[in-house]
Order: sequence, then structure tokens, then C-alpha cells
Amino acid sequence: KATNDPKPSGALLPTVKPMELSGTEEERRIQMIEKALPSVVTIGINFTTRQPDRIQMDPFDFFGESRGFQRVPGKEKNVERNIGSGFIVSSTGLVISNKHVVEQEDAKYKVRLNNGDTLDVEKIYRDPLNDLSILKVVPKSSLVALPLGDSDKLKLGQTVVAVGTPLGEFTNSVTSGIVSGLGRGITAGSPFEGSAEKLDGVIQTDAAISPGNSGGPL
Repeated sequence: KATNDPKPSGALLPTVKPMELSGTEEERRIQMIEKALPSVVTIGINFTTRQPDRIQMDPFDFFGESRGFQRVPGKEKNVERNIGSGFIVSSTGLVISNKHVVEQEDAKYKVRLNNGDTLDVEKIYRDPLNDLSILKVVPKSSLVALPLGDSDKLKLGQTVVAVGTPLGEFTNSVTSGIVSGLGRGITAGSPFEGSAEKLDGVIQTDAAISPGNSGGPL
């Protein structure tokens, strides 16, 4: 909805003051990580899958219609695991992640906070063009929002830190590096599986990124 109010009450992402850091480079990095961790979350998935049918031999029915073989339906199995990362951008319950982290539309997702609380994801907004997603959760109390940086001000060689849950297991893992490139264009996904997406304006970094880090802040 168009408005002349410079700060509309319905703004999706409220303004958050940048972090105030001081001291040596190491001290500033430690302060940044300590301030960022309460806003970083782990995203989990819950869905039901069915194992493939199998053929089983029945020696007592070898001369019957089935010739000793029968088809056994596969059993349904509930799968629950951590699959990615994200970060809080609104104290009322908005979380940013990657679209490919939550692309399975028939699954249920959960957000695990830094304090161990787990919240159900009630709504997901997906942006495939930018591989972004916004997850809506209902917090039990006010959440800590992470300030958003301005990518237009980035310079090659700047120090960056990545925070997330690599391999869906090691929560609050931190890696560091530099901005290695700006404005990159890449193809994400697999063209052989029909899920490849062309992404432009990507930030390249040499900070270690593993599966499960997807969606976490840099």
C-alpha cells in the first residue's frame, strides 16, 4: 500500500541500529559474533516419506499365481532433521533464509532459537529469483533482530564472518574470511534435476561454507 509516511506502521522490516563495535580487529570480531548469535537460528524439517515397494519370495506359493513372489508395500517413515540456517530480522517473528532451504512445500518446518526454544513456522514467503525466503513464527517473547548490512558499501578484501549450522548438527559455528568478489553470477542447484536457478549480484567469500550453513548471515 502506498503511503507518504516515511516509517509506515506496516513496514515488513523495521529499522535496526547498526552494531557499535570497538577495540582491536579481534575484539571487534568477538563482539560482533556475541551480538549476532542470539539472532541466528537453525531450521528443521519434518515430513513423511514412503519406502519403495519390495519383492519378497514366498516358497509356499511357488506354483500359485504369483509364482512364489509377492509385492510388499513400502512402509511410511517420518523424517525430522535440521537442514539449514537463518537469522531473525524482526522482534515479532520474521526470519530470513534461503528459498532452497524451505523449498519442500508439503513439509512442516521449525525454527530453533539460540536459547534452545523451538518454534513452528506458520507461513513461508518464497522468492526463487533471489533464492530468498521469509519465515513467519510466533515467538514466546520478543526476539533479537540482526541489523541488515548495505551490500552497496562492500569493498573487496573486507573481513566477513559466516554463522550457521553446518551439516545440520554444529549449531553456532563461525568461520571468517574476506569479500573475494562482488556482483557474481552463478547457477545454483542441479540442471540435471531441473532445479537450477540463475542468481545475479552474488557476494563471493572465502569463508568456509558447508551444507547446513545455507540461509545463515554473512
